[in-house]
Amino acid sequence: MNPWIPIAAATLLSLNGWTMLRFWQDKSRARAGERRIPEANLLGLALIGGTPGAFLARHLFRHKTRKQPFSTQLWMIAAVQAGVALGLLFSEPSSIGAPEWRFAPSDSSQPTSAAAAWRLTRDRSSTR
Repeated sequence: MNPWIPIAAATLLSLNGWTMLRFWQDKSRARAGERRIPEANLLGLALIGGTPGAFLARHLFRHKTRKQPFSTQLWMIAAVQAGVALGLLFSEPSSIGAPEWRFAPSDSSQPTSAAAAWRLTRDRSSTR
């Protein structure tokens, strides 16, 4: 498994939690008549990866569900992110300039552990 996957998952989980918290704070401030969180900030959180949290918060807190153009902008962000995700999912790694990685035996003649006997190396056999 790619070592970055757990880090990316934790980051996205945290970001979506933060997005939901900000939606809840905005709803609470609206009820109290206090200064609101700017829509640009909420959309910015969605743009950098908090879209699932934004949609979940809208549903749970019944907040900004009919507000225009906020709703349209949030759906546009989601559509672009879905398109990018599908493009990355179905493209060849070399076609997007990403290196292909494979596990290869270590060059060391006497590894200190089984894990150290293998190292992650870039696959140079693919053509670009």
